[in-house]
Amino acid sequence: MKRSCILLASLACPVAAHVVSLSTGELRIEGARARYELRMPAYEAAHIATPEAAVFANLAFSSGGQRARLLRRSCRMDREQGAFYCEGEFEFPALEEQIDATCTFHRIVVPNHVHVLRAVRDGREDQAVFDASYTEAPIRFAPPGALATALRQAASGVVQGAGGIAQLLCLCALALAARTRRELVTVAAAFAATQLPAVWMGGILTGRFTPRFLEAGMALGAAYVAAEVLLLPAASWRWVMAGVLGLFFGVNLRHFVSGSGFHTGYVLIGALAAQVAALALLGLTRVKAGTMRFGGGLIRGAGTLLLAAGLVRFVLGIR
Repeated sequence: MKRSCILLASLACPVAAHVVSLSTGELRIEGARARYELRMPAYEAAHIATPEAAVFANLAFSSGGQRARLLRRSCRMDREQGAFYCEGEFEFPALEEQIDATCTFHRIVVPNHVHVLRAVRDGREDQAVFDASYTEAPIRFAPPGALATALRQAASGVVQGAGGIAQLLCLCALALAARTRRELVTVAAAFAATQLPAVWMGGILTGRFTPRFLEAGMALGAAYVAAEVLLLPAASWRWVMAGVLGLFFGVNLRHFVSGSGFHTGYVLIGALAAQVAALALLGLTRVKAGTMRFGGGLIRGAGTLLLAAGLVRFVLGIR
């Protein structure tokens, strides 16, 4: 009983992060020196008190166990382009074939921030992805194997598909809406059915629907589902709202694929695998709670918290 209560409470997880928080960087190495360039949406850096100092305090390169020295740095905010740019020049005391990069931008931006780094050296290149879980990565300037590429990009799909608080909020709402196992399967199928085409063909939508719009839309969708659970407990056709949320998730993933250059299929496989696992765990917990003596009260409590969290996130998003 205690375990079920704890799991049911997780259905009403709060939201406090961006749906898509992505920056890109390029490191060009010539001799013992390297030039780094950062591009980030302006709204991601707007709250950072001293952005120039903060960016380069959370970025480091080393080779052969020796850290590269930062020679110069500069940052600027381009309001017209809606972008924040930084440049830095590094010098390596000893430059070997492999370079080790450390990036902790999630500490100064938002917890689910993702930084995609492309490194170029003598015509060879490699790419690394950093987030709260992966803050260090080797750069080898050799093309990785097909399996390593697939696993790395699928892992990024896991983070983008179900790793952020906003994504979990929507998954919690969908799980809360499923009263039976059959309904859970229907909701999950509708969610995936609209997400797939949105990922593959969402390029025409990414320019129109910004990350903040997607965030607000997903939060409002989760709040709507929670309100329906509370006010219309016997309502049918809940899979329709699951399909709508799938569209938001799909365009969200398309934003990430476009920014990172990753293979759409690998990212999608990782995202769907994580989403199916989360929906199965949360949904089966909700179905089990519905058969318990005090299950109705638990579900209403979770729905109330989820509704409040969704509305708060929506208001913050449109502001």
